[in-house]
Amino acid sequence: LGLFGFLIYLATQGRSFLRTLSRRSTRYGLHAALYSLLFLASLIMVNFLNLRHHARWDLTAAKVFTLSPQSAKVLERLQRDVEIYGFFERGENPAASRLIKSYTHRSPRIKFYPIDPDRHPELARQFQVRQFNTLHIRYGQEATNITETTEEAVTNAIAKLTKTKKKTI
Repeated sequence: LGLFGFLIYLATQGRSFLRTLSRRSTRYGLHAALYSLLFLASLIMVNFLNLRHHARWDLTAAKVFTLSPQSAKVLERLQRDVEIYGFFERGENPAASRLIKSYTHRSPRIKFYPIDPDRHPELARQFQVRQFNTLHIRYGQEATNITETTEEAVTNAIAKLTKTKKKTI
């Protein structure tokens, strides 16, 4: 219906429409609209590509948000999923969550579940968690709890759980 109305307008007022298109202000306006549409299309394309191909960069000088090569090796050797349950007050600990998210971005085998022990005391009893800021790490049938939420402690716990040979004395 709109196209039909536009065609009728062109048939009756075609010459004035062409004169309007030939004005400099109209050309500049159309160029501005076209560039705006191209800019929006490029933003949509970049957003689409970002959703498909997610990448993280650590631009800090000391590489604060990058896992160490030792941690990366441990994560590459994972055969099964590692479940990490974080028992935090109100289910929140930003520093520990950022650390574990670094692990989840590095390996799809890491699953992280922040838990508020006051809301889910049954999980705290089941995993034998006795204090806040405890990470319960499970790999298959093996599990351990750690209270130190540092990269070294988490990587050591995962490495200990994933060892295939058990030491005998």
